[in-house]
Amino acid sequence: MNRSQIIAAGGAIALMIGSTTALSKTRAEGGVHPSIQAPSVQTRSIWPTPPSMATLPLQAPAAVTPSPMLSSPTPVQAAVPDDSQYQVHRITTCAGQPGNANFRTYPSLHSAAILGAVVSGEVVYLTGRTAYSDAVNWHEAIAPSLSPVFEAGAINNTQPNQLGWIASCFVEGD
Repeated sequence: MNRSQIIAAGGAIALMIGSTTALSKTRAEGGVHPSIQAPSVQTRSIWPTPPSMATLPLQAPAAVTPSPMLSSPTPVQAAVPDDSQYQVHRITTCAGQPGNANFRTYPSLHSAAILGAVVSGEVVYLTGRTAYSDAVNWHEAIAPSLSPVFEAGAINNTQPNQLGWIASCFVEGD
């Protein structure tokens, strides 16, 4: 080891001992050593400053309405059908079996979609729109009258002239 390396090593050791002593003195006093200054940093947020609670206007609580995801969609009331605009279809059978047709608010086999039933022998007005869901083809229709159904979860909204969906077997005779 040459002389300059020894001097450098000694200086480094003295620097470490001195800073350790200064640090322990600073900790004991509970402050920052006068030789250490924090750099001046200015920060600016890109987000607006939120208003304090004191400046927010008081409002009456809003009426609580169920979330559309947790409840069934609201049935749509259609205009009284005009025969020239729609295809009139009489409900009779599904897959060769006579019976009533469940009328649904959206194309699904889920019981929560059932608005009511179109009684066998009654007519619906087909709009021409179709959908495929739950492995079933569905036809959008207007039901002039609906009867309640006795299935758990059914909506049973039997207002006249509702817009909804009916399984294709009642329309196409599948």
